[in-house]
Amino acid sequence: MPPSRSPHGESGLPILIVRFGGAEEVLRPDDGPVFIGRELPAQIRISDTRISRTHARIESAGTQWTVVDEASTNGVFLEGERVSTVPVIDGMTLHLGHPAGIEVKFSFIDPDAGTIFATQVMPSRAHDIDGAMTADEATARVDVQAGLDIARAGAAVTARREELGVSQRRLSDESVIGLVDLEDFERGRSWPDESTREKVEQALRWPPGTITRVAAGDEVPEDDDTETLSDSVQLEVMLDYADIALDGLVARIASLPAVSDPDFAPQAAQQLAQLRRLQATTADAARNAPALEIMLALSEVRRTYSDLMLRAAAAPAATLGQRLYAARHRAQLSAQEVAVAAGVDVDAVTAVEAERAVPDEVSAALGSVAAALTDR
Repeated sequence: MPPSRSPHGESGLPILIVRFGGAEEVLRPDDGPVFIGRELPAQIRISDTRISRTHARIESAGTQWTVVDEASTNGVFLEGERVSTVPVIDGMTLHLGHPAGIEVKFSFIDPDAGTIFATQVMPSRAHDIDGAMTADEATARVDVQAGLDIARAGAAVTARREELGVSQRRLSDESVIGLVDLEDFERGRSWPDESTREKVEQALRWPPGTITRVAAGDEVPEDDDTETLSDSVQLEVMLDYADIALDGLVARIASLPAVSDPDFAPQAAQQLAQLRRLQATTADAARNAPALEIMLALSEVRRTYSDLMLRAAAAPAATLGQRLYAARHRAQLSAQEVAVAAGVDVDAVTAVEAERAVPDEVSAALGSVAAALTDR
């Protein structure tokens, strides 16, 4: 069956274009956090001594894109002022490493643009910024017969990538197709040349000519080894994501103020919430594709979470969840065992430790257990 959905993020946020030093990156809201830095684990790498290993983080937070300084040595600057967190607005320019340092520009693509066919080509946003495409450029970007449905083929490529767990950035890193060109194609705005289509087909394990046939209305081919291939590739993608996300969290945890500082509790709570999300995602991957590598990644996430929970429990403003977690871990009791001692369901213990609301009587019972374990 042909794909029916549009190839864009489902959160309603715009797709973000990041430009720096003549290069461009296309970020979707569901890409997860993307790091700018001088070397791995940063996905956007800038070779400049003013740039830290992981310098800044770009992420979709709630209803907006946000740039966060990753405790860099030389800072992130907006209009000459150093900033730690800044919401992204269309057309914004940041400088990294110095008020007049590396220039990074941000612009948006509307995720709700309609389907575009070969006979109705929209120039990419990248060209909108630097100047409109000429008619010759448009002709060169769309070298197809009138009537081919580029958007249909692009959506099929998106669906196939996601089926195999292949990211846009991976295709770019492997010199299959550039990020901006792939984004334009998947959104139905341009048609890759024949050699590029062949490379995309090979990367997606499709027979030669598949993309053109799908654009002409043929069914998307199915194969028998998709599931096996999907598991192995998705494991690789998940490991990369877990490593990068955890490195960023560890860097932010290292920059937290002292436990006695009033700012510690709210900042630690933010990092703990992100660690819980990363732990849930990694644990789910471990269940679906059990392998030593993902188990080791899960272990590292849990160790980082446990260390920060124990640290947070020592703060003057420690929550019941943090105090309960620390008390039962020091007493070497499981959540189930604490639940039995308090006369509550084990889900209540999990909820309290994750800072979710529970009935007052449940909170009081768990508070009594935490106090008893702490006072021993």
